[in-house]
Amino acid sequence: MLMIATSVHGCQRFIYGHHIIRQIMAINYPDCGHMASRYVCPLTASVTGVWPHGKCVLTPLSARAGQASVTNARKYPSAIARRTFVSEDPKITLARDSYDALAKGDLDHVRDNLLADEVVFHVPGRGPLAGEYHGKDQVLGYLAKFTEMTDGSVRFEPDSIIPGEDRTVVTVRVHGERAGRQLDDRGVHVFRITDGKISERWSYPQDLYNIDAFFE
Repeated sequence: MLMIATSVHGCQRFIYGHHIIRQIMAINYPDCGHMASRYVCPLTASVTGVWPHGKCVLTPLSARAGQASVTNARKYPSAIARRTFVSEDPKITLARDSYDALAKGDLDHVRDNLLADEVVFHVPGRGPLAGEYHGKDQVLGYLAKFTEMTDGSVRFEPDSIIPGEDRTVVTVRVHGERAGRQLDDRGVHVFRITDGKISERWSYPQDLYNIDAFFE
């Protein structure tokens, strides 16, 4: 099977061979300059690997499989990487676009281009923003209140984006300042993407108590 390696932070995408899914192998990923391990991701059957240290993700490649042979990709991954370019998974693009729009405060773009009509956001905890938000109006109201309460200081920095058939998983760093309090959390966002739009999002902070205290 051929795989796409996609850097989250704008590096190039490359094709690599992946013939034994359960094998763990370390190779030099030239774009990120890291040694990283390829392994099976248990989150969903359609996701077969990730680069945890190189901030890259792997997704199956089928449409352009003729561009490089599996044998050559296994034997000469760096050479194949330098020669072969592939397009980014649209789910990665959509997830990253959502964080970029929030950083810019562009809620119109979020409403018009990123959210499904029946979108649902699940926000855990006991703070003033915790709860479930149904539909575009409620979700945008939540995002606007979030921005207002933090004076726009909070930033979401995606570290890894793992697209699956039904879920897209993002490991994300959240940091900001409010009323003299500092926030620095590493958590997970899980997106359900339907017809190219975000239809559901779950948030799993690393330290939920700290998040609640930050918004008190």
